[in-house]
Amino acid sequence: VEDSAAAEGLTQHLTTSPEGTEQLDLYMRIKKFLTLPQNAQRERVFKEFAELDLSGGGSRKGAAMAKEAIAEVMQLGEQALQSISVHVPSFICSQLVDEAMVKRLLSDDGSVSAGGDIRAQKLLWEGFTVPPDAAGWLYALVKCVDDNSVSFTISDLRAAGNPLIYANKAFFTGVGYNRAEVLGRNCRFLQG
Repeated sequence: VEDSAAAEGLTQHLTTSPEGTEQLDLYMRIKKFLTLPQNAQRERVFKEFAELDLSGGGSRKGAAMAKEAIAEVMQLGEQALQSISVHVPSFICSQLVDEAMVKRLLSDDGSVSAGGDIRAQKLLWEGFTVPPDAAGWLYALVKCVDDNSVSFTISDLRAAGNPLIYANKAFFTGVGYNRAEVLGRNCRFLQG
């Protein structure tokens, strides 16, 4: 949902579920609202979400009531996200997710971004030499999945022992190891 192409694909996927579409719209509105400064949130919460009949939405709309309403909006956002997540497995298996991934990987002119993205290079194992013909694709993929909440790794099947050359943040969070402890090793070390 964080990526606009993925959100667009998920919206299209949810056309068979009006409730799912409503929940996605609500989640996106709440997400946008929560980027506002706190004083703006307090000023706008009752107006932005009038249809939700928030606590404290009566005649008294003081700071404490606004704070309570913002907490309620955040809770509704979490509930909306949980409701949407029911549809994610079927979305991931659909062609729409492939189209969203392609949109994210391609640059504006329709080519795979090339030229060695510095950030992506730094995320790869330093002992790995990126083949020139795979650089653009690999860097684009790494940029795509690094902030994903699902664990993702890439290993080099051409090297002895299939060392991990990349793992995203979610992987490190899940296993409790850092980059230096993981990259360059076969993932079998996690077995025991």
